[in-house]
Amino acid sequence: MKFSEDQRRKLIGKLAAISRGKDFTTPDGKIRDLSLLSDSNNLPVRIRNQLFPRIKLIDDNSKSIIKSIKITILHLPPELMLCIFDFLPTRKDFYSCLFVCKSWYLLVIPFLYKFPQIYHRFSSMDVVIDLIEATTTTNTTTTITTTTTTTTTTNATTNSKFKPILNSKTRLPLNFPIEKYGSFIKILDLSIGSDYVFDSTIQIIAHSCYNLRVINLNNCIHISDSSLEYLSKHHCSSTLVSINLCGCRKITDIGIKMLSKSCQGLISLNVADCGKITDQSIIILSKGCSRLRQIRLSDCPRITEQSVEALILNCPRLCWLDVARIGRITDFTVRLIANKCKDNIEWLNLARPSPIEAVYSSALTNPTLLSMTTGNNNNNNNNNNNNINGGNNDEITDNSIIMLAKQCPNLQLLDLSYMNSITNCAIEAIANHSFSLVCLTIIGCRLVTCDSLRYLAQLRRKSGHLGCITMGDAVGITEEDIESITNEPEGLLSGWQKSSVDENSLKEILEGVSWEDVGTW
Repeated sequence: MKFSEDQRRKLIGKLAAISRGKDFTTPDGKIRDLSLLSDSNNLPVRIRNQLFPRIKLIDDNSKSIIKSIKITILHLPPELMLCIFDFLPTRKDFYSCLFVCKSWYLLVIPFLYKFPQIYHRFSSMDVVIDLIEATTTTNTTTTITTTTTTTTTTNATTNSKFKPILNSKTRLPLNFPIEKYGSFIKILDLSIGSDYVFDSTIQIIAHSCYNLRVINLNNCIHISDSSLEYLSKHHCSSTLVSINLCGCRKITDIGIKMLSKSCQGLISLNVADCGKITDQSIIILSKGCSRLRQIRLSDCPRITEQSVEALILNCPRLCWLDVARIGRITDFTVRLIANKCKDNIEWLNLARPSPIEAVYSSALTNPTLLSMTTGNNNNNNNNNNNNINGGNNDEITDNSIIMLAKQCPNLQLLDLSYMNSITNCAIEAIANHSFSLVCLTIIGCRLVTCDSLRYLAQLRRKSGHLGCITMGDAVGITEEDIESITNEPEGLLSGWQKSSVDENSLKEILEGVSWEDVGTW
């Protein structure tokens, strides 16, 4: 049930008035302040009964009235009051309720601190204003995209930052009562103030927030394995279900191993762009956290197919799997996903690195390659690129993608970028079997031609779900091909539009979620 703005204000005002011994509803609709009346017994009976409902206690034996009690909102049980407060849509409403009375204060505090916004200050109007806003820099790959939605453009925006007054030890705002109200905190997003989050910050959070369920540490570049040690050694380790460590490049296998031993209830984990993590810790994680449903391992060059296979075998509920641009993935791994995850898998990112990304990631895992790839020996460059890029991509064939399409009916998102060996046969199989598919990405698939668009357009007509096809950097598909197919008399692509989009802009098509949400639920 949702209230309109007027209904919400009337509800809050009426609850506040009743709690102060006032009621403002009369039969003629006028507001009446009962505190101004010297004797409410002088009111007409009909009005008095409406303003002051009473409960009559009757003796069963004598059938006589023993007592009559006036009922106000203060007589409602706390459980019912909590249900009423749960309908309040904004934090501003909760702040208003704080000042009604002491009982309301005690009931509202848990709502305010369930999902606190730590790096904030109060203005003179008691409106919460952000002190720290994430600086958003959009880096998108130029692609040609056909989509059923309107054209999407991405603007790079930079929000100004304001430095808050921090505790020199914990790096938390001085006025934030973490020790007093930490037990109420269940969801914590520190990504907004990532520049101010250190191991000491996580230490006090882990000690005080012993009911913590979700923590977002996206791009908190200063934290290390010590932070994960604090989380794993305190009581919150038994309640944590979601952790986002994306971009925390100081995290190593040591921290992941500690998480796997203590946080066995994890459901969602994001370790994308954590370049120091290897197969060793992920294999242990798959055994310790078998309830995992969502995991991101993208851009971790030291992770290979061994980690993916361990997750598939040990985590039977896995439904979101992002292994884009990991060190290596094989044809056997894709077949294993098709066989073991066929009932659950919904989102799957198998994208391989582009040639430039492949050279860079290989240089990170093996620094000796850096001088080889930047030297003057062109033959060495070509050999390295073939070993790094071509060999990995060629291992994933049409047959494995066809098996994936046939055996995974719930697949909604699929990314096959830079798989140079797949052809129109794989795309045709996807069009014939993946009726739940919403988004398909085939950037850099050089053997895929414009005929694949006709297959996918037919899938759109059959299922009605396919909303976005992202392509580009492919010899077989050009803008002229797309224009000609769009103008064909058959009208298979009628109503589709070209747009340049990034991952975040797909949220509208994917019901408001994206890969970035892994580890924040």
